[in-house]
Amino acid sequence: MPSALRYLQYTGCALTEVLSIYLFLLIFSKASLKIGSYKYLMATFTVFSMIYGIVEVLTQPVMHIEGTALIVYMDSFLRYEKVLGFHITAFYCSSFGVCVLLLSTHFCYRYMAVCRPHIVRNYTGARLLYFFIPAAVLGTTWLVTVEICEQPTPFNSEYLRESLKFYYDEDSYAVAQLSAVYYYYDKCGVLVIHWLQCFSILILYSIMGTSITSIVLFAFKTYKTVQTNTLMSAATRDLHRQLLFTLIIQSLVPFVILFAPVGLLFLLPFFNVHLGYFANAPGAWISFYPAIDALIALLMIRDFRNAVFCRKHNSSAQVTGNYDSMTISNFRRQSHM
Repeated sequence: MPSALRYLQYTGCALTEVLSIYLFLLIFSKASLKIGSYKYLMATFTVFSMIYGIVEVLTQPVMHIEGTALIVYMDSFLRYEKVLGFHITAFYCSSFGVCVLLLSTHFCYRYMAVCRPHIVRNYTGARLLYFFIPAAVLGTTWLVTVEICEQPTPFNSEYLRESLKFYYDEDSYAVAQLSAVYYYYDKCGVLVIHWLQCFSILILYSIMGTSITSIVLFAFKTYKTVQTNTLMSAATRDLHRQLLFTLIIQSLVPFVILFAPVGLLFLLPFFNVHLGYFANAPGAWISFYPAIDALIALLMIRDFRNAVFCRKHNSSAQVTGNYDSMTISNFRRQSHM
């Protein structure tokens, strides 16, 4: 593995753990009264970020594209544990999909809290887990798809043998990996397509596309309601905007440094390209994504920002009640008019 990539992964993990732990503590110490049940969704995403950082260091993934093949291989101390390494690498790759799905879950909750508050009040306590069912199902689908369709084979290892040896001095037969060869031409020049591996990419793109589409739709409808609802108090409207704009930025940043590059990484082997070391660029950016996500929340949400910069709260802007309860109260007043 290039030393620079390893240093970036360690740095990203360290920043992720520090910022995520700090954010987790602030969620329950500074925002519990104002944000209500939504704090549990924020805490879940924060815990996921911490787990992601640990899994990435355990994996230390190296990504490589050679011709029509894509490989993600483990370069940590477990790299020659082929079975265990394969499952950890698969979990690492599926955690990317879970990241998109959890963002979609956040936007769904924001939409319900703003546009359908009478429904949100029925999902408190353990019932809040219902919001995570789609993410759990699709995340499991992502993991199972990768485990079944991207298993290393002797053909894949032979196809990647020379390239992996040249760029990374690594044995493609010995290292734990996920790999796929989408198609190739045999000795007679006949096109041979590996349909299972191509179909797996279609499944992953479908999950990504569905999640991103839902994010856009929920964000648009939530923003429109926040702007047009005249019965919201100024404090409630301000908190809605803070949380919504935080989510929007938390989605735009990974779209630029995470979703688009990784989506491109899945697609490029269909065009028979040779990226060499440049295929690791998305992996380097991904290392810092959870840390950037936590930093956005710390700086965008006023309660957290005040805690970071040791500022006192402005009493005139305080929201003394539960956030979800205030939203429901506004809905009730509107429905009785």
